[in-house]
Amino acid sequence: MCLDNERLLSSGDIVGILKYTDPTLEKMLERAKQNDGDALFAGSLILLDGFDLALIDEVEAVEWARRGASTKHPACAIVYGLHLDAGHGNRRRRDAEQYIIMGKKWLLDATRDQSHPWALTLRAEVEARGLGGFRPSKVNAARLLESAAKLGVASAQYRRGLDYDVQSRRTGDQKDQNAVTAFGFMESAAKQGHAPAQRLLSFYLKKGFGTDENLDKSTEWLFKSANQHYPLAALDAGYWCNEQRSGVEPDSEDARKWADEALKWYRLAALNGLPWADIAIAQCYEFGVGVAENKATAYSIYYALANRDGRTFLTRQPDQRGRRYITSRMATLRGCATTIGQKGKQLLLSWGEDELIISETPGHLSQPKQPRRESSKRRPR
Repeated sequence: MCLDNERLLSSGDIVGILKYTDPTLEKMLERAKQNDGDALFAGSLILLDGFDLALIDEVEAVEWARRGASTKHPACAIVYGLHLDAGHGNRRRRDAEQYIIMGKKWLLDATRDQSHPWALTLRAEVEARGLGGFRPSKVNAARLLESAAKLGVASAQYRRGLDYDVQSRRTGDQKDQNAVTAFGFMESAAKQGHAPAQRLLSFYLKKGFGTDENLDKSTEWLFKSANQHYPLAALDAGYWCNEQRSGVEPDSEDARKWADEALKWYRLAALNGLPWADIAIAQCYEFGVGVAENKATAYSIYYALANRDGRTFLTRQPDQRGRRYITSRMATLRGCATTIGQKGKQLLLSWGEDELIISETPGHLSQPKQPRRESSKRRPR
């Protein structure tokens, strides 16, 4: 494979080049080990969106961009700055500016004409957020994305599809031209292996947004995305399996099979720190779905979520709805606990033989004591 800087960065089909010249990513990985900025840039894209080339790892995607930025690779610097601005990474969000500025000259030079689709895509993101001295302009960002999308950049097609999606929902007509255009962009990106686009395409096919309803195709695209380990799709796959469980005889072999499958997808989604995936896992322990019912384990998961500090990508904080739900479940579990005690700064909770000890030091969360054993009770949620 020839990862020629000019060829790679000026191509809208970076992924296509890799699929054709290095389908196993062997050569790209070898060059990435040597801190080749071009390889790190391509790898960061793949780790973030999958493209049917590698399993998604959002934390590792940020790390690859950081490594590329440390070599002063301009595209990696821009990508890493955008990650920091979004709150992903272990640096402060205000540090994003220095990385955007590091790659700004390249960004300006590369977007003087239409020869660098990925530069157009990155500049659109920068201008939408008003970083690096650019004045915030959603209009100009949309224009840049439109150009990059027409040149084949799947990430630009996905983001442009989202723009048309928003415009369509304002009218309430899910078959208007905006919806049709959103579907077209999303389908094009999905066919290139873009996992977030595959998930949304599944939603469009399920609801008939911009197209005809097709539940079989919807399910197919959902699992294409989930199988790339895209966390939101994996969580949706778990929900889908749980729906199948609710449609069969309770406590039957089929019910157990679907419960096990749902929990598998929840755990996969949780690998990237998705709070709602951990909430789903806690629910499984609380109600005995796919695992033996264990309220101590459920409470410990809820407690850990409630005390996430959000400083790193792996510890993303739950949203407002999630926090309300977590608070509600913790209150309910404490209300049905058979024992609640305090010993110094330690909180002792038990539900029958399931016990939990938590150190309630402000700003610190100790590992909860493992329950002595899981109760054998199981009941459907």
